[in-house]
Amino acid sequence: MVAFDQGPAQNLDAIIAAAILAFGFVYIHPFEDGNGRIHRYLIHHVLALHVSIRREWCFPSRPRS
Repeated sequence: MVAFDQGPAQNLDAIIAAAILAFGFVYIHPFEDGNGRIHRYLIHHVLALHVSIRREWCFPSRPRS
């Protein structure tokens, strides 16, 4: 996942890269609890790094999960 994020994801649209990365994490399901929260964090993290959007849209002050 790290190799994808640092390699091929750089040449993809940020939304597509975020979706692929988050899906990959949920698919391997490494933890008993918290996979959904981390998958949403990965989406927000990739979008915040690669897309010029307002930061408060990605990181709400209150979790909505």
